[in-house]
Amino acid sequence: MTEKYLMKQRPSRQPTYPGIILKYDVLPALHLSVSEAARQLWIAR
Repeated sequence: MTEKYLMKQRPSRQPTYPGIILKYDVLPALHLSVSEAARQLWIAR
């Protein structure tokens, strides 16, 4: 693939929002709720 090709091709969908990955993949794997993760990170939910 060349750079010229990559610049012309459009993605077929919108990028996944990072919060969705965190909520549905990362937090369950760590056995954390959203509230508990926010508390441990010292941020407001």
